[in-house]
Amino acid sequence: MLTGFSGHLVSEGFLERYLADRGPRDMAGEHRRFAAWRRGCRGLGPTSSLRALVDVGLDPLARMLRLEPGSFEPRQGIALSVARTASHPGALVAPVAPVALVACGWGERLDPLWRKALVHAHAHAAVWALLFNGTHLRLVDAARPYSRRFVQFDLDIVRDDDRTFAALWAFEHLLNTDAARGLNALVAASEQHGVSVCRSLRSGVLTASADILGALLEHSSGATVITGVTGAGAFEQALTIVYRILF
Repeated sequence: MLTGFSGHLVSEGFLERYLADRGPRDMAGEHRRFAAWRRGCRGLGPTSSLRALVDVGLDPLARMLRLEPGSFEPRQGIALSVARTASHPGALVAPVAPVALVACGWGERLDPLWRKALVHAHAHAAVWALLFNGTHLRLVDAARPYSRRFVQFDLDIVRDDDRTFAALWAFEHLLNTDAARGLNALVAASEQHGVSVCRSLRSGVLTASADILGALLEHSSGATVITGVTGAGAFEQALTIVYRILF
């Protein structure tokens, strides 16, 4: 379990397996810089201005994520910007697609910003949007608005938990990679993993239901253990038992 991680853009189980497959990474320096940034945010709180949240919070965080934000524009209680992804040192490829940035007040709910973030992202041809409220960072899939999918990190837990930090930095790396090998590929792989899990679960449920059905039916007499239940009714009873065991 990844503490401080939520959302359904990528399944948590798949992400944990992805991190394990990547193997150990030396991210001590990055983690120290992140912790230092978080300590610098201690002066922020419910009374902080939007400008302070941007200058102390989102702008330096975006730069740690190797994004290069433009100027932030205040608009109806939020601040909007567009960041260009920075190429890897020595890379011969151009930076990847822009990322929309949205900041709001300290601890404010991020769900109501979904539509504003999408409009802002589409206006600048951004595929992804980052939402920040001082306590959490949310990555929104702006290319598939119908899905309303995102991943979100509790920033204090990211500071304190090595595995959650590794997850955030994995998204940072993929955000700065072209679509064929980056976040889009991770999302597609997570979806395929989900399909495989569903198929396995369906097969297991049917097998278990058949086994339980055999226990419900008395083969010697053809009658059922449960009076008045035969055939399809007995199979429904078996399914009910399996689902109650599972859920």
